[in-house]
Amino acid sequence: MGGFAGAHHDAVLRLEEKRLARLVATCDPRRKEFIVQREAWRFAQRDIRVFDDYRTMLDGCRNELDAVLIPTPVHLHPEMHAAVVAHGLTAFLEKPATLDPVEFQRMLERDRGAPRPAAVGFNGIADTTRRSLKERILSGEFGQLHEARLTVFWPRPKPYFRRAPWANQLEFEGHMILDSLHGNSMAHAIHSLLFSAGTRGLDTWATPQSVQAELFRAHDGPAADTAFIQVETEEGPRLRMALSHACHGQSVNTETLVCEKATLRWQAGHSAEIVYPAGKIQIVPASPSDPLVENLTTFLHYVQGTIPRPTTLLQETQSHMLVNGLAYVSSAGITPLAEPYVETVKDPREHLDYVTIPSLPVMSTRFVQHGEWPGAVWANRAQDPLSARVADLPRLRSSLGL
Repeated sequence: MGGFAGAHHDAVLRLEEKRLARLVATCDPRRKEFIVQREAWRFAQRDIRVFDDYRTMLDGCRNELDAVLIPTPVHLHPEMHAAVVAHGLTAFLEKPATLDPVEFQRMLERDRGAPRPAAVGFNGIADTTRRSLKERILSGEFGQLHEARLTVFWPRPKPYFRRAPWANQLEFEGHMILDSLHGNSMAHAIHSLLFSAGTRGLDTWATPQSVQAELFRAHDGPAADTAFIQVETEEGPRLRMALSHACHGQSVNTETLVCEKATLRWQAGHSAEIVYPAGKIQIVPASPSDPLVENLTTFLHYVQGTIPRPTTLLQETQSHMLVNGLAYVSSAGITPLAEPYVETVKDPREHLDYVTIPSLPVMSTRFVQHGEWPGAVWANRAQDPLSARVADLPRLRSSLGL
């Protein structure tokens, strides 16, 4: 019930109010810590059973269930998904389903025994603005898509990196979890960019052919908090991403699609603009719906059999998993940053410290627009990072020293 599971409970309550679903039961090993939340969600009035073990819940409620939502830490996903499938139910896994390529294949194999293939909660794919723009790209209105760019700055204070025992870790309890900004917190944005660049149909994602990456950490801990990633795709468009939590102030989440006849640009959750060569600008309104509610609504219709697919199937998360894994292989390690490239800023309202990279905006612009790698300045590197291909993925564990 804690963490992002709280958002799931809020969304399901809204779906119940619309008579689209009924929550039968929920589970949390620390359920006694959520008395206030259970009252706010009206568990007693809604007759919701609460368990402290998911296996007991599945055994006790199996005949009442059609599907199970799994908004839990990523290292728990494989075993919980296996249990859901074994009980003859369909799973909705919060993103990422897994970032371990070996475990990913095992989950796909298990999923064949489910009544319907599992869905994964990448909520950006349900955004109607994104989908309508992709339909216009596929129609040929803007000509060929040449390049897709992503810039995401999400400020996170020092306590964020200690929010849970698994946070900011590459491995936890024997699982390779690869918790980081490009693996977990910003996975939505990367998966959405891959969707925008998938030119083989509406519900397709670009297929990574090779990945180059420079990974940095300004904070303490083993994981990256800043990443620069370039992806060459089988479909043709090149992807460039500049991502960081080592910042302060206003969040940025900008996606830019450079097409032959126009450039499309928007901030997640805001209106999009289409800029034509002659200077004309067309504004496309933002989607008015809540992305999680929209995603879960689609999932419910999918489980009921009234539509053929959810927004993202488990197998369709492979492109993001490949980008994430090959970024580690390419970078050959995570480079720590120190003075003069980082500084600590105390937020006067929150009374929290933020570790920031002052040159981040400039370096990010140079990278996403011109392909200039920041490692030449921040790490005095003379060469571009290694180009890692899909065949190099088995080197992932050894490249991380796991």
